[in-house]
Amino acid sequence: MPFMQGLYQTFVMAFRLTAPPGGVACHGAGASRKKASFCIFIGHHHLCILLIINGYLFFVCRIECFLFDIERVFLKLFARCMFKALRRKYGS
Repeated sequence: MPFMQGLYQTFVMAFRLTAPPGGVACHGAGASRKKASFCIFIGHHHLCILLIINGYLFFVCRIECFLFDIERVFLKLFARCMFKALRRKYGS
């Protein structure tokens, strides 16, 4: 379990370091809890979703040039909808 948490933290740090200028925001469980079931990161023109079940990295999705013409507000709304759907399906 500690190994997977370390791997997750390393992945998150690597993602933050390789993200485009302007920073990365974490939405979902990871924004407020240390033991997040999943976390959604939104950059300027990309979206990354990490899904963790029982401490195991289960799913990673990074979408480049994601809806580049749409404001970040709509991306945040989309992230919240994804968070609720995944939480309903997998629990937290």
